[in-house]
Amino acid sequence: RTWDPDAPDAGPRLQRFTAGMVQQIDALSTIASEFSSFAQMPRAQATDLDLREVVRAAVDVYHGHPQVRFTAELPEPLPVHADREHLLRVFNNLLLNALQAIPEEREGLVEVHGRVQEGRAVVSVTDNGTGISEADRERIFRPNFTTKGSGTGLGLAMVKRLVENAGGSVHYETEEGMGTTFRVELPLRR
Repeated sequence: RTWDPDAPDAGPRLQRFTAGMVQQIDALSTIASEFSSFAQMPRAQATDLDLREVVRAAVDVYHGHPQVRFTAELPEPLPVHADREHLLRVFNNLLLNALQAIPEEREGLVEVHGRVQEGRAVVSVTDNGTGISEADRERIFRPNFTTKGSGTGLGLAMVKRLVENAGGSVHYETEEGMGTTFRVELPLRR
């Protein structure tokens, strides 16, 4: 197409085009930042902390969502030695994934539970979303794998890396059409 600055709709067309370009640039910038963050994960600055505080901070970000109810049961201290910012990334990512997995027509529920089990702090994030398809289960922790139209596929890969770097593990259980539970386990602070 050619550009005619004298066309009667030139102003609105230019505004739409400019707004679209800005959105695309922002999206590409976000993708580049996420790839950079994943490739150059900052070295952990581990400190003694109560994992409940980190989880509550993450839940607070999503609490009050109009279509999804968030609950958090964290009855006992969960003392760990880990990087607070890394763990905040982990739980923000898991909560965002849970939120995005719930279809709009469904009354959403995301439940977070924390407990001590066999010398480990265990926090589970459960949603009543669509679940993970059988075909996708082998790939969910791989970098660049996504089922979302706008995702980069780095979220769960980053979750896995950060949790494992803290000496922990991440597991999931899922049922198609019913939802998914991600479970993060970290060693208790001694």
